[in-house]
Amino acid sequence: MKKTKLGEALIDGLESANKWHKGQITLRTHEVSLPDAPKTLTAKEIQNIRKNKLKMSQAVLAHFLTVSDKTIKAWEQGDSSPKGPALILLQLAKKNPELFISVRTEIINKNAG
Repeated sequence: MKKTKLGEALIDGLESANKWHKGQITLRTHEVSLPDAPKTLTAKEIQNIRKNKLKMSQAVLAHFLTVSDKTIKAWEQGDSSPKGPALILLQLAKKNPELFISVRTEIINKNAG
């Protein structure tokens, strides 16, 4: 059977893992510190970001965040809350609305063309 580069890399990786497990080798490690999880936003804060910071309708913000209009409405009514990337983008919009708009517009335009 012919070995592929991927297959060889997998075999090498498994052999290294086995040697590490047996204490025959030491693997390099690197410590990183992760930032704290983003602070959740209240319904009022989300509405304030949209209306006062971004000056957008629910539909436009939904497009920018790639979520549905119903999702924005649910967030602003307190029925649900943004999580993951949407929460991080809203935090960015709160802190620097101009940057949020320019980056998202650039990404949307690149994807359209």
